[in-house]
Amino acid sequence: MSSARSSQHATGAPDTANPHPERKAPALLHDDTLIAEFAAVILYLTTWFSDAGLAPKACDPQYGADLTWLFWYDSVMEPVLITEAAGLSVPICCRLAGTSGS
Repeated sequence: MSSARSSQHATGAPDTANPHPERKAPALLHDDTLIAEFAAVILYLTTWFSDAGLAPKACDPQYGADLTWLFWYDSVMEPVLITEAAGLSVPICCRLAGTSGS
């Protein structure tokens, strides 16, 4: 099993050894299977290694809640954090938050 780290080094150029289709992290190569993107990697690992207790198994009543939070983070929270960290202004978000966005 191998994983890809950040695809940019000191030069800023994409890492051609990174198996991710867009040369970014995260990417996981396991038994000739490429898994890319945060939620996909987490779901793959928690399913593949289900006996490790990293997440509820599919037969557990908490499985649905676990998946809900996993995909909520990946599709809602992470884009907001990245946008904020990059110092970007998204007009609709600013209107909803009651700020000017400048």
